Amino acid sequence: MDDLIDADGVVTPISGAVVLETQTQYQTAGLKPVDAQSVPAVPEPSTWVLLVLGLALVVRQALGRRKAN
Repeated sequence: MDDLIDADGVVTPISGAVVLETQTQYQTAGLKPVDAQSVPAVPEPSTWVLLVLGLALVVRQALGRRKAN
């Protein structure tokens, strides 16, 4: 199974993804849990785009109200 996962820990098109929740499940599958420090905590680019667009809309709305007063 280790030969199906590349150096970055990405599952290849040949392999499948398995969700294991307990230590017993990991032991049964002969796998070890991934180190939490190796999992990126940065949002996907699409999340950043949505955040920026949302902020732009809020700013536009605030400026529109300010000019109306």
